[in-house]
Amino acid sequence: MGLFDRISRNQKKAIKQPHSLWFLCFVTSLSLCIIPNLLYARDSLNVRWAGGWPVGCADNVELGVINNHKYCFLTSGASIIIMNIDNAQNPCEIARINGQNDRPKSFFSNNYLYVASEERLMIYDVSNPQSPQFTGDYWGTYAVWGVWVKNRYAYVIDGPILRIVDVANPTAPYQVNSCSTATTSYFNCLAGKDDYIYCTGFGGTMYVINVQNPEQPFVCYELIVGQCFSITIYGNYLYIPNYFNDLTDIYDISLSWLPTHVGHILEGVGASVAVNGNYLYRTFANPALYRIYLGVYDISNPASPVRTDSVLLPGYGYYYSSAGIAGKGGYVYMAQVLGGFRIFDVYDPQDVYEISHYQTSGCNGSLFVKGNYAYLGEYSGIQKFLSIVDVSDPQNCAEIGRLAFNTDIRHIWVQGNYAYVTDDSGAMHIVDVSAPANPIRVGYYLFPSYWGARGIFVKDTFAYVSFFDPQVGIRVINVSDPTNPYEIGFCDSTESSYKIIGCDNYLYVSGYSYYHGAQLWIININDPHMPFICSYEGACDGNLWLSNDRVYIASWNDSLYIVDVSNPADPHLIGYYPYNADDVFSEDNLVYLSRSGYQLARVIDCSDPYNPTETGHYFCPTMEGVYWALRLFYANGYIYVSQWHLGLHIYKYYGVSVEETQSISVIPNLAVKNTKAFFEFTYCLSKDSPVEISVIDVAGRVVSKRQFNRSKGSHSERIHKESLASGVYFLQVESLDWKSAFKFVVIK
Repeated sequence: MGLFDRISRNQKKAIKQPHSLWFLCFVTSLSLCIIPNLLYARDSLNVRWAGGWPVGCADNVELGVINNHKYCFLTSGASIIIMNIDNAQNPCEIARINGQNDRPKSFFSNNYLYVASEERLMIYDVSNPQSPQFTGDYWGTYAVWGVWVKNRYAYVIDGPILRIVDVANPTAPYQVNSCSTATTSYFNCLAGKDDYIYCTGFGGTMYVINVQNPEQPFVCYELIVGQCFSITIYGNYLYIPNYFNDLTDIYDISLSWLPTHVGHILEGVGASVAVNGNYLYRTFANPALYRIYLGVYDISNPASPVRTDSVLLPGYGYYYSSAGIAGKGGYVYMAQVLGGFRIFDVYDPQDVYEISHYQTSGCNGSLFVKGNYAYLGEYSGIQKFLSIVDVSDPQNCAEIGRLAFNTDIRHIWVQGNYAYVTDDSGAMHIVDVSAPANPIRVGYYLFPSYWGARGIFVKDTFAYVSFFDPQVGIRVINVSDPTNPYEIGFCDSTESSYKIIGCDNYLYVSGYSYYHGAQLWIININDPHMPFICSYEGACDGNLWLSNDRVYIASWNDSLYIVDVSNPADPHLIGYYPYNADDVFSEDNLVYLSRSGYQLARVIDCSDPYNPTETGHYFCPTMEGVYWALRLFYANGYIYVSQWHLGLHIYKYYGVSVEETQSISVIPNLAVKNTKAFFEFTYCLSKDSPVEISVIDVAGRVVSKRQFNRSKGSHSERIHKESLASGVYFLQVESLDWKSAFKFVVIK
């Protein structure tokens, strides 16, 4: 996938909050629905997405057959995993399409995979599934959350609009028309039958749109169906699962333009259903036990469905319900939110059982980066892991090692050949990571904490651990022998502590107490056997980092606080920035903040700590509200953000005075110089190759295109601005081996 496909967050202005808000309703089962307004915003031009390991919770499932082989396209976090499922008992991952947007949905047709990825429709040639090739894209205006394809047309839901896109030439898709509806709510699912498209979503109304003439679509019928996350058509019936009412409605659509309600299933929690023959598959819950099951229903009489069997799914509560189900050829394929990819044998509808399971990476909490490796604390359903990811090439990250844990990981610190990990059981684990592909737990120490261990900092041969439990204090562990850690010191503190950091002979701990409120405590560790609190300063409680004699504390319900600790015995608050965040990292005078609630990573210049100033920001692909556990790290010149269910994302900050319109090497293939009259770009070819150069406006229209042959070596081209109107454009350069893109602004 070329860079033109990777920097999409810098190429659009709309941030789609409604999807996140409604997913918050989804996981908390709220019955009150709020329809939020679209928030328009822009990324700053000096922060760009660089890549990552964007794999997390399993979500949507799409099936396809290519060259007589069966494949599944599984959404996992912000990516799509391509799996060979010829042998249902042993599904095999063969390729990935790494993206950066929240939970893309896909549709397979004629060896092409159409991916709805919030900002745009992307088209991939998957005729060789082991090497999917990006071919073209169509940019939406609001939020592209679904696609259905028939013949030469892709039907794309973009906010409250159905757009009809001609994809006969997948390298240059274009809109032929669109159909607006009376709703201002966003669509999030659609399906098609014959010459009709059925669209529904957050507003609760289903619109039937006649597309017999794709250039003149119109709404021919409206029906109140309630909020839903997917719709399924099988034969002459339409199935609509309504999550909020634990209900699946069945409509007869033998008259495509006139859906008629014929029956329903009033049982369960689930966002989607699968239908195969006379049987329907969906999840349902046992409210008393808070357990989730896969249910099998005989729908030979749609007016009176009957459950024939059920299978207990792992995990508890709504987080473990299915997000996507597909059924074909005696098997049901399920994407279970935290339970990964599961396949069930349903040949006998009265004796259904699971035959295989593929665990996706799951959700990420804690994060530490050192050298070429990122260390992630992740969990996938009931499974917990320390995951080690090679990030030496941000565009091609790869998980190379994994170690199982029994409880959730809270914080990680890496020093030398060891990773020191705290968890919810109140334990510290010491893991030998000298061979990253084979991490080995070599030491373990259990603390007397009901709430579990929290922050950890390691200096020399001592590990310092903080706790949320105010009765446990700060513990000092001798780790000179990693196989035999033992406690040597204790600092009594009646406070709840979070993250901990240290320098020289002092520790800095943020926390909160009933009596003192939020505080920064400074602990003298000159004698690790007898640490003591030597000073404190009122600030905020949250994650913190230390740089240049300043402690930066990020609060998720307050602000960024800056405390001068040049004299640890006399700390004092010197500045703050009014922005609450989940995590903070600082280096030199730059502070990096991550915040899940508003999908934002910020860069703050604190060279003048009394007047901190934002110098860059980026709208990250993360959930709003409920998914608060973002973690942040800065290393190797990159910003690393752990995005809970969307994996690890990596960003590049180019500096206070640098903008994308200046000369920056986007990747080694393409370097651009922007002047007032023209922009000049240089690229390098490893062999003789045809080259295509396109200038594209923000609406996706090709303003100009040039094609020619170039020999092996370096080449420079110029495009003059005199013929371009003021606005934002994208330069796309494509050779046989690579495709690159660059955003530039023309101001007249």
